[in-house]
Amino acid sequence: MLIRFWRNRRGNISVMSAIMITSLVGVAGLVADYGNGLFNRIEDQRVADAAAIAGATIYSETDSATSMGAAVTNVASYNGISSGSVSSSLVSSPSGDGNRAVKVTVSSQAPLTFARLLQPGQSQIAIQAVSYAEMKPGGQGCIIALKSSGTGVTASGGTAVTAQNCSIASNQTITCSGGAAVTVNTVYYYSAAPGCSGLRTSAGGTPTETQTYTTDPLMGTSEVLGQTSRLASVEALSSPSGPSNSGGTSITFSSSLVTLGSGPLAAQGCTAVSLLSVWTVTCPPNTTVNLGTVSVSSGVTVNFNLNGVNNTYNFTQISVGSGTLNFGPGTFNIAQGIVTTNGSAVASFGAGTFNIGASSSVSCNGSSTYSICETGPSMTFAGPSIFVLQGGIYAKGSSTVTLGSGSTNSYQIGKAADGNSLYMASSSVVSFGDAAGAGDVFQMAGNMDDPNGGTCLKVGAATNHDVNGYFLTAGGNVLGSGVYTIAKYVSLGGSNGGNVTCWGASTGVNATGVTLVIGGTALDGSGHAFYVGAGYSSVTLSAPTSGSTQNIAVIGPTSSSNTGSAVFTEGSTNTTIQGAFYMPYGNLSMSGAASVGNASGQCLELIASQVSLSGGSALASSCSIPGVGISGSGVVSLVQ
Repeated sequence: MLIRFWRNRRGNISVMSAIMITSLVGVAGLVADYGNGLFNRIEDQRVADAAAIAGATIYSETDSATSMGAAVTNVASYNGISSGSVSSSLVSSPSGDGNRAVKVTVSSQAPLTFARLLQPGQSQIAIQAVSYAEMKPGGQGCIIALKSSGTGVTASGGTAVTAQNCSIASNQTITCSGGAAVTVNTVYYYSAAPGCSGLRTSAGGTPTETQTYTTDPLMGTSEVLGQTSRLASVEALSSPSGPSNSGGTSITFSSSLVTLGSGPLAAQGCTAVSLLSVWTVTCPPNTTVNLGTVSVSSGVTVNFNLNGVNNTYNFTQISVGSGTLNFGPGTFNIAQGIVTTNGSAVASFGAGTFNIGASSSVSCNGSSTYSICETGPSMTFAGPSIFVLQGGIYAKGSSTVTLGSGSTNSYQIGKAADGNSLYMASSSVVSFGDAAGAGDVFQMAGNMDDPNGGTCLKVGAATNHDVNGYFLTAGGNVLGSGVYTIAKYVSLGGSNGGNVTCWGASTGVNATGVTLVIGGTALDGSGHAFYVGAGYSSVTLSAPTSGSTQNIAVIGPTSSSNTGSAVFTEGSTNTTIQGAFYMPYGNLSMSGAASVGNASGQCLELIASQVSLSGGSALASSCSIPGVGISGSGVVSLVQ
């Protein structure tokens, strides 16, 4: 008999079902929590990327780590992340190209729900997102060649070019030869790809090359248009009219006279007494003295009303032989100029107003139409003073002329028959005070001509220095702050010369807070609008940091009809130009071991029609000038 026993397995199924359901719920919980965590990480990564881009952009513009950090925090806060959950730092880019990057880390906690069944006591999971935004140097052009024909940018003959943290752009191409070395991270070209084996990044790699057209970054800007408009008024400057003097008795002070108790001085209430060849002239306050020519003979000293107050002097001419003439302050109307006719003559004047006509009887520099003709050791005008000169100023070799002092002088200087408002012979010294007061001007109707070397020239600060001529110098120069609008050309060492010891220091050209605006209406004998050469071992030209020409050192001819070039040559070493050097229609060349901007941190934006570097020259720049960029080039990108 077969007996079968049946077991009830329904309980087993219930236990297994419970176990499987619990496992499935746990797995589902893990999947859900993982998805939630992944969603939170994606959101954090989005915020990290946005914050890194913002931080890198701000740092590129401000060079400030504080501003960078604030930008990162602001982006994070806007996206609901507290400042304690985000951090930023400036690091080397993980791309390995030598550029810097902003690293942003966003940290958060994602809540656990179902996964807590498997891991009791753990309610959150840590999430971290990291982003790197690299700052590429391509947004600013250290060197820009605008012309789409010709040679573009060329480097040859052992030339060294360093363009750190910026780019080189050519609307033609870039070529190298003869061992030229060009250090730059980004290159822009338009007509043809660069043919330059010497191109290297600062990290030793290959620069990024992009084909794009580079527009003129300064054309049409208010800085350039404003100065171009002003140039027209400078080109219209002419000599002011001189005073007239139809009468008056002439006086010669000599050692043979003892007293002038009568005559023209006595008639006007003045006394003149001599003691051992020293004359003392005294006039009451508010006196008008009318005389012809006042002359001083050899070996005689005249102290003319040294304590005068509000006195007016109407003279035909002042002429000093080998004697000394010392005048007090006042208003001087001198129809035919002030001349010293001997190498030992000395003249000095107190502060006042000087209306001086041109000489028609004394030849200076082969011309008889200078208002001030100094052939003695010194002629001094105290200040502050106002100068209205019909003719120019002539300083003979080894003489010193000082025109005004303090901050509120004013200068309207005409030109002599030779075209010069200022002519400096070898080893002469000429100084102008500041013209920084309301209504003060610095105007020259002719050239500033210093062709002989060994000279020292100091020009005071003024909002505008207007010269309807050229500026040629062969000596030491200190140029006060302001805009110098030169109608023709600027030549530093074009007739040889170079550094000179001036005021206790070796001086070439020292111009701080200065913009040179060059009209190019006439060029030097070699077709240059701007020239640095000869023995100038130190030329410093630093652009203003504020005002209408902020960050612009040189504005060359802006008319396509004035295409004068810019040249650095013949040992013009240690030239420092801080700011933009702008020659939109002129070619720029460096040769003869010339160097510009070798100092660390040199900030130079070089913009010209074409750029040619040769003969062991050296050019360096590392900066970013607002407004001088390359259109369409990105400077910040996510790399990781």
